[in-house]
Amino acid sequence: HGTDLFEVSRRQRGPQLAISDIRETMRQVLEGLALLHSEGVLHRDLKLDNVVLDRSRRSREAQSQLRCSNFSVTAKIVDFDDAQTWPLPVDFFTQGKPRCIVGTDQYIAPEAYSGEWSPASDIFSAGVMLFRLLNGRFPFDPRLFDDAPGENYVGCKKMEEIRRRLEGSIIDFFRRARGAPEPDPQAISLCRRLVALDPNDRLSALDALADPWFCPDGQRSATPALPSSGVAAPPERVAAPPSEPGPLLPMTP
Repeated sequence: HGTDLFEVSRRQRGPQLAISDIRETMRQVLEGLALLHSEGVLHRDLKLDNVVLDRSRRSREAQSQLRCSNFSVTAKIVDFDDAQTWPLPVDFFTQGKPRCIVGTDQYIAPEAYSGEWSPASDIFSAGVMLFRLLNGRFPFDPRLFDDAPGENYVGCKKMEEIRRRLEGSIIDFFRRARGAPEPDPQAISLCRRLVALDPNDRLSALDALADPWFCPDGQRSATPALPSSGVAAPPERVAAPPSEPGPLLPMTP
């Protein structure tokens, strides 16, 4: 029931959704991440394609009760195939088989190419989503991601090479796709702190939700409580990711 966020943004007449819709969508995505992380779950493949906008009557009624919002759609995080418990099990890398680097090019945090997943890795993915929605393009040159099938496992030389390339990248937050309007400075400020290349410099989901951008009326909100929605039925038990390496998911065009 719903359409994924990438498809919705692609269908718009113009390069982006209205800034108010981007704001409310990202609020709900971050609320979903806050809930997942509080339960000790990492998503590990957050992207526009894995956020579904639900326009059902039940969704609209629930959303109308949320604070500071005229948004009539509920955004839900889906696809938990690569989800993983956090902290990582002590034997995560010592089970005799290589661990896959899961996720999708552009959205994968630099440290994740070395298997160093954490809540900050999901935050990076959320920041890439925000960047794409604001600017109509992705933050990194697609030529950075030149791994071949079978090279996407922890410890692979190519994965370490891609990590170094990302960590040495300079993100231009103001280079927009043709026709894209001038981005909201407050949104760009938040985006910088979500896609920081050093995971220690990234905001947590709850800290991001307290950002002034989410209160356009100028009234800073209190630290938000953990949400009761924003995640579409995550599995009760999160399975370990596949142990055999395979090709990375292709980058969304």
